[in-house]
Amino acid sequence: IFLAIAILSNEWNLLALVYGENMDSLPLQFSRSKQPDLLVSFPHLRATDDDLGIVNVAQAPHHADPSGKTDSTAALQSAIEQGRVEQKTVYVPLGRYMVTDTLNCTQHRNGYFHPVVLVGGTNAERQRPELLLPDNSPSFMDPSHPKYVVHFWEDNSLPPPLAPSGTKFAVPPQVLTNVHYNQIFQGIDIRIGAGNHGAIGIRLRGAQGSNIENTLIDMGKDGLVGVVGASGSGGSHTGLTVVGGKYGLDFRMAQPAPTLAASHLVNQTCSALLYAGLQTLTAVGLNVEAFVERHAPPYLGIVASVPVEIAHKFPTPWLPTSGPCAIPMFPPDPQQEGSTISGQLSLVDVAIDTNQPGAIAISTPRSVYLKNVFARGCQ
Repeated sequence: IFLAIAILSNEWNLLALVYGENMDSLPLQFSRSKQPDLLVSFPHLRATDDDLGIVNVAQAPHHADPSGKTDSTAALQSAIEQGRVEQKTVYVPLGRYMVTDTLNCTQHRNGYFHPVVLVGGTNAERQRPELLLPDNSPSFMDPSHPKYVVHFWEDNSLPPPLAPSGTKFAVPPQVLTNVHYNQIFQGIDIRIGAGNHGAIGIRLRGAQGSNIENTLIDMGKDGLVGVVGASGSGGSHTGLTVVGGKYGLDFRMAQPAPTLAASHLVNQTCSALLYAGLQTLTAVGLNVEAFVERHAPPYLGIVASVPVEIAHKFPTPWLPTSGPCAIPMFPPDPQQEGSTISGQLSLVDVAIDTNQPGAIAISTPRSVYLKNVFARGCQ
């Protein structure tokens, strides 16, 4: 009732009656300073995070460290598992959280209603929480064995709907993307420290409802790829900023007809965007900039091709197999459906700006639709 009144009257202060002492973890318009005096008269109206379907990673029993001084990997993973099993949003308050291993955001077989939803807090300056991979993290240093900082995937190996602890696999572990639903990474930044040449910020190739939104991934000078996997079939990636690294977005593997919107790719040394997924990638409101010292083959802004199993039919150069821009295919991610309906591009309101000698704005052997697309400094 209180929520309905708040929405209809636009008097958001009323929501403080419900949320009570946990107001600090809500956005600015719900700040503690706006709690009405009426709260004192009705303390029984206070609700906990648990009542509201929230798992706060910084609170008990997880205690992730927002100062970034201690390793929060285990605490974050524990909160992720609780949120998935109990169908709750995993809330990451403002702060810096050190991670030293992959955070697995796994949706299990037939677990359509048990996604992982990670949401970050914010403040008046629109700051966001940050996951920090420290310099020279041992398992992230080898580009021939790349590794994700955050990995969203759907595992078909467990009995439906969710396997109890210790349950044996019903089938060998198998990644499925066509039933990868409603997985969300929103309002959380990722920072890759120096020396992590095999680091990938996040992988999320999902279908309906799957989304990366309002996220900055700072790859530094050594990171490999910002994002692997495009969401389509009703999923999308929106508001991405990737700074540095060799490649910004590796969408060679994608759900059909993926969407990318309002994103910014800055100073990648090899290419900003790769695409070879099924059907047309629609990118709207994309800015690509490359003004960085580099020692690599000619810079490629946006590159589209076809799945590797039929790439031999198309003589247009694809990606280098050796040298500073060599990039492997990233398991576990089979395309499964190589066909001639792969790799098309639809680019709307796109700008590509670079000072790299011999740079190519768009390279593709497939169909491409352009509207309000501008390139400067390209060959």
